Amino acid sequence: PAYILIEEDTGISVADLSTANGLMYLMMGWGTVLTQRIALTFGRRSTLVGSAILVTAMTIWTAFVSTRGEFFANRFLLGTFTSPQETLIEIVVGDLYFTHDRGFYLGVYAWALFAGAFLSPVASGYVAQELGWQWIQYILTMLGVGLVALTFFCFEETMFHRSHSMILSDAPETVDTGSGDLTKGVG
Repeated sequence: PAYILIEEDTGISVADLSTANGLMYLMMGWGTVLTQRIALTFGRRSTLVGSAILVTAMTIWTAFVSTRGEFFANRFLLGTFTSPQETLIEIVVGDLYFTHDRGFYLGVYAWALFAGAFLSPVASGYVAQELGWQWIQYILTMLGVGLVALTFFCFEETMFHRSHSMILSDAPETVDTGSGDLTKGVG
């Protein structure tokens, strides 16, 4: 909703603004190739906290963008840094809840995701009209700082790696291969 205001202020055309946002959505998808690997290596919590910090930095940078190339670079990085927030949540729900509970929590996540996508432009239009388009980014930055704090202090790591020695130490000492006596228990 703020494209016209951004165009007037920066000289970046509406077509370029739309193209850059398309690039951002492309990188949300392609960025997962990198960020999923990071999550598997360093853990989901650290990946989500790092992603939230970088996304917050990108939103404040957006308020100061002044050229077409800078806006394209901003959207490229923003899409890449946003990708774990778009994909790891489903995995975390799978880590935290039993199969019969996952539908509800994934439904809440999907509702929040789509409601945000539809309601944010409405709120952004009012903010841009009353305060200026930069305030959209300032408010997103404030929300991002809150998200970083909430994720850092309230979110535990949900990924657990078992070492091979741990798996072997849990195995039974002997295994009865069954001597043909069906009344005998396996033990």
